[in-house]
Amino acid sequence: MSLGNLADLAEIISGIAVLITLIFVVVQLRDNTKALRNSALSTHYTDSHEIIADGSRTPELAIAAQKAYTNQPLDGTDKYHLTNWVTRTCLVLERSLMLLDDGIIDQLSFDRAALPGKYLLKVPAAREGYQALVRRGMFGPEIKQYLGDFYTELDREAGQVSGQIAESNYS
Repeated sequence: MSLGNLADLAEIISGIAVLITLIFVVVQLRDNTKALRNSALSTHYTDSHEIIADGSRTPELAIAAQKAYTNQPLDGTDKYHLTNWVTRTCLVLERSLMLLDDGIIDQLSFDRAALPGKYLLKVPAAREGYQALVRRGMFGPEIKQYLGDFYTELDREAGQVSGQIAESNYS
């Protein structure tokens, strides 16, 4: 075997080694991506559940929430606790929207996780708290657009319901 043949053989072997290395790197990247996605999903769901749990395990917040959900007047302390809860809820929703936009979570996962937050944010006192936070410059454009659409839909539904009630009163 000549020196040229050995050089050709070495080149072929090095090409195979590079190909094996690239395959290994691709497999490792997929595994790493999957692990990062699972970690993001875990954080996403944990944060959502923690916010829900706060409403029960923090007595002052539980009182404020109970008042808000039953449309009772809120004092300054109640508003403070409720606004903090709204802030945390919106920040989790905002981060979830980013995960959705990045393809880390799917629409169904986002919609499921957003339900408790939307349940809170549809309460008039929570809506007022959200709007006050927006006036203070909180939140990015994505969450403001998402919640703007949410509130527009709530207002539209409320208008339809009040219109149906008015029609039934005239019938």
